[in-house]
Amino acid sequence: MLIKLHRRNGKLTRDIERLAKRRIQFALSRFESQIDQVEVVVGDENGPRGGCDQSCQLVISLRQGVPVVIRQLDESFARGISLAADRARQTVSRRLDRLRRSPRQRIPVAEAMATDLSASELPAAIA
Repeated sequence: MLIKLHRRNGKLTRDIERLAKRRIQFALSRFESQIDQVEVVVGDENGPRGGCDQSCQLVISLRQGVPVVIRQLDESFARGISLAADRARQTVSRRLDRLRRSPRQRIPVAEAMATDLSASELPAAIA
């Protein structure tokens, strides 16, 4: 699992880099074989005005399926990264569970209509 770090408008400090890599590695290590890469983008939404505006966005590229995107705003980068990593763990776990379950092979009605299948060729659950 490759972890890429970026900061919008500015450079990342080593402390933030280490924290982000450690937290994300810890949160997603059990899914490492199913994840290609994690892109972390942190930034300050409002500039120097303060407030709950430190953003952390994680884009998790799974080996199968659509990427998982987590966006977290907080008062500090450290807390935002930690909360985003926790949410990423929960979301990736749910997504992979859904992918693992083998749903019955069904042809969506719109797809069946587009291919001009007769009612006798449609699965019983749809017909």
